[in-house]
Parts: sequence; structure tokens; C-alpha cells
Amino acid sequence: MKRTKPFYLQQIFPTLVFLLLILLSAFLTLYGIRFYQKTNQKSRSGFQSETVEDYLRQKVRSADSEDGVKITNFGDSQALLLLNQTGGKTYRTLLYLDQGKLMEIYASKDAALSPEAGNEIAELSGWDLTLEKPDLLHCRLQRRKTGTETIYIPIETGGEEE
Repeated sequence: MKRTKPFYLQQIFPTLVFLLLILLSAFLTLYGIRFYQKTNQKSRSGFQSETVEDYLRQKVRSADSEDGVKITNFGDSQALLLLNQTGGKTYRTLLYLDQGKLMEIYASKDAALSPEAGNEIAELSGWDLTLEKPDLLHCRLQRRKTGTETIYIPIETGGEEE
């Protein structure tokens, strides 16, 4: 007479193995999703940091002319005033902080400006601008997530503090 395997070996064991494989694949999938999210978040915060620094350097270099870079006050914070001459007219770009954001306004030199009229560039909780020498802009940038960073931007023609 042929001996049969017990019921649990025929039905339950393969089912348990199958469920174990499903749980293992679900765990690995969730772990992979969390790993991807953390990596993506770190990448975005690094990109934001580098983007603000590069943006400031680009703006200062594009306005680097005689008396083209100045530090002034605008709204409730310090502002970087960049002057450009185009077609015989003078235009100004103001970079300033408003409610935890780096803002920019571009207008003619005589236009009346208010802090609410600017365009948001990036999140920045604070900054401190000084001219170390007439030709070196010192920027200390404060961010909520990454802390404080310091950058130096050379000014070929020299700048002014108002």
C-alpha cells in the first residue's frame, strides 16, 4: 500500500513558503522605496544649496561693472543691489529676503518697488552680506535644513556698501 504524505505537507507547507516569499518581496520593495526617497531628498537639498550659490555668483558676475554691485537695505533685510546699463538706461536687480525666501526684483532705476512684488528664487532663512574688500563679496547663507554656508564672490571692478 502506498503511503500518503500528511495533509499539512501537501497543502499548508507550499502555501506558507509562498506567503513567506510574498512578505519578503514586499519588505524588499518597501525598503527600496525608502532608500530611494532618502537619496532623492539628499540630492534635492544638495541641488538647492548649489543652485542658490551658483545663482548669486552668476548675478554678481553679470552686474560686475563700475559701481554695479552694492549692498543696501530693502524691506526688513539686507539686499544685494545690482545695476546694469542697457540701451542708455540703468536697470536694477534687487536680491533680498522676504518671509524666509530669497526674492528678486528687476526694474528700471527710478521705479518704486515693494518687497511683495518680487519673484521667489529659493528658500533661505537668513543671510549676511558684507564687502570684505572693495572687490570681494562675503555672503553667509542660513538655511533651515542644511545650516549656515559661507561663500565669497570676487568683484572685478569693486563694489560699494550703502
